[in-house]
Amino acid sequence: MLQLILLLSLIAASAASCNRTCGKTTVQYPFGFSPSCHIQLSCNSNSVISFSGFPVQNFSTNYTFSVNISANCARPVSTASSFFSNNYALTHKNGLFLGNCDPSSTQQCLLPTLVVSQLSHQVQGCGKKEDNLTCIFNNTGNDYLTKDYVVNGSSCASLFTSILYEQYQAEQTVMVLGLVEIGWWMTGKCRCAANATCARVDSEVKDGYWCKCDEGFIGDGFADGDGCREICAADCERNHARERVRSIIGGIASGAGVLVCLILFCLVCCRYMKRTSSSANYRN
Repeated sequence: MLQLILLLSLIAASAASCNRTCGKTTVQYPFGFSPSCHIQLSCNSNSVISFSGFPVQNFSTNYTFSVNISANCARPVSTASSFFSNNYALTHKNGLFLGNCDPSSTQQCLLPTLVVSQLSHQVQGCGKKEDNLTCIFNNTGNDYLTKDYVVNGSSCASLFTSILYEQYQAEQTVMVLGLVEIGWWMTGKCRCAANATCARVDSEVKDGYWCKCDEGFIGDGFADGDGCREICAADCERNHARERVRSIIGGIASGAGVLVCLILFCLVCCRYMKRTSSSANYRN
């Protein structure tokens, strides 16, 4: 029992010591800038946030974040390993353009190779790359790509750039060149906050889970994160503040009204006493 208490204390201390601030920006749980954070980011002197050397584009509420991958002919394909861990991986929306490939392993890309090859001509030192350029994309139907499929199964030497497929409407798909989307999750036993529900990630991710605040609450839902609070909490607090101001003003007004009544009463009494005194003097 004592060991369990100590373990829980260490977990809580680790979560509390995670630095989530870069300049004026505070990132969401489980991201942070210290070794104790579950997903570690970097913050430079200009408060630019990066992940494994790639600039972070944004964080999404659907348990994903995206990073920029500029075109680079000399970047080893092993660099893609940084997009995979026990609690994050490339989502099925990504396509990777790889260079210096074995001709027998090349496959037709969804994006015309000519577009990417034109981009390669603009990058210094690339030369003519379209002959051995190929792409890796999700052809399994799974929600995430795997490290083995990307790094070991391509027979390519370099990671040139990427493409992200975004579907904004039922029949409208936008392709963004030079951007990857990484999905994340927590692992192990669910540690969700009060008023939150634990949801397990797809079966392809072992022991992965997310926390989602129940209806009527907002927050990240995680016990070690920001938890959940009532949606009206902020508005209710403002309303309570306004009510307190009204009460104070009302109290002041009531007090002032009583004071005025007392003053009037005193004036009436004084006038009455003067009249009474004047009448007595006249009779005398």
